[in-house]
Amino acid sequence: MQKYTRNKGIELIFIDNPTISTPYIRQLLDVAKKQGLVVRTSLESTVKLLLIIELNRAEKERETISQRIKDGISVSDKKSGRPFGKLDKMSKGLEEDIT
Repeated sequence: MQKYTRNKGIELIFIDNPTISTPYIRQLLDVAKKQGLVVRTSLESTVKLLLIIELNRAEKERETISQRIKDGISVSDKKSGRPFGKLDKMSKGLEEDIT
């Protein structure tokens, strides 16, 4: 785990995989500090690998979502998308709430 991330108080919480969330990782690294060189190095490497894998998975998911949005727009009868600030169906109550 990058030192600058932990030192700035940023916490990453992965709802679908809490074992790689920052609090759990911090706990693992604290355990690693108390171990010998081999165990410490192994745990630190494992933590880095887990984060790389999870961040790569998140990036792939973002790319998939982006492509699906593009595909949806391309097959839509509204090729240019919605005009800014306009909804297809807006009730009077919703319009008042937005205003």
